[in-house]
Amino acid sequence: MNSSLFEAFRQGVLPWYEQNRRDLPWRNTRDPYAIWLSEIILQQTRVQQGLPYYLAFLSEFSEISELAAAPEDQVFRLWQGLGYYSRARNLHRAAKIIATECGGSFPNTLEGLLKLPGIGPYTAAAIASFAFDIPKAAVDGNVLRWMSRLLGSDAPIDLPATRNWIQSELDEWIQKVSPHLFNQAAMEFGALLCSPVPKCVLCPLQEHCVSFLQGTTQTIPVKSKKVKVEERFLYAFLIQNPRGEFAIERRAKNGIWANLYTFPMILQETEMSEKDILNAVLSQKWVSPSLERLPQPYSTVHLLTHRKLKVHIFSILLKNMPKNASIFERWISVKGAGELGFPKVFEQFLKTQFPQYAGRI
Repeated sequence: MNSSLFEAFRQGVLPWYEQNRRDLPWRNTRDPYAIWLSEIILQQTRVQQGLPYYLAFLSEFSEISELAAAPEDQVFRLWQGLGYYSRARNLHRAAKIIATECGGSFPNTLEGLLKLPGIGPYTAAAIASFAFDIPKAAVDGNVLRWMSRLLGSDAPIDLPATRNWIQSELDEWIQKVSPHLFNQAAMEFGALLCSPVPKCVLCPLQEHCVSFLQGTTQTIPVKSKKVKVEERFLYAFLIQNPRGEFAIERRAKNGIWANLYTFPMILQETEMSEKDILNAVLSQKWVSPSLERLPQPYSTVHLLTHRKLKVHIFSILLKNMPKNASIFERWISVKGAGELGFPKVFEQFLKTQFPQYAGRI
């Protein structure tokens, strides 16, 4: 263990945290359910965005048994707008496992936590330390960043060897102080001070930081590879019947937007011409064969982790209920749509087109 750096952290960062920490509700509880919920919501989500979702979930499901018993659609509806819906699916699955296989009690060991879907090493360490004071360092992106700068390390932080090295070092540090306090301070320090654009002038570790002393804070941390973003083209169709209802379908259990609701849609790797889009709609028998051209679409760009979606949504009003209306999984009113989970891009569209739509955005 690097004793001098640990002492600098203990004497500098821990007092800084006590004076500057944000007052967040999950920091004022040792309830593993509430802590777990906050950690899952905050994966790939900023605190400001995640906070209202955290409060909404606890208001709707005050106990984990209530979350476990809830229909999946209700869980997705509350999650709507956060994206990365696999988190919501794993949240629901884990709640059911805890309710049925763990007697309703949260696992209180690292090994037990790691068996739950959606919980990896970081999340397990966070829950274990915050709820049960188990001395395991929670190493997230914030921690990897400030440790790399402190050590002046150009080892890529996206490599397992680098993460394991930093994990091992901090696992020794955390044995010497309160695990709960240590992990909260370590993450808050990276989030507020040693952020992507660091506030070095305020940093209590300034005189110990190799990157600061060498002027490399803008180039550290290092990543070995960039995520390749693929471009896709999404053509969706708001098909309304004379009663004002529109057709929706539920996505498959795997793939993009698994188990969520969307409009009838076509996802392509290459851009389609207007004629090809119309022919595709006609071949699916979604509209009358007499339709000669499509209306001007609502267009936007939607970014996913590894994809850039160029989205075009066409609104088609039917004069008569189609004879093959059952080709669509479901027809629903705008009010009814407010009870279901839609991907964010469709949520935004509905909010734009229908003022009465009770969405989260």
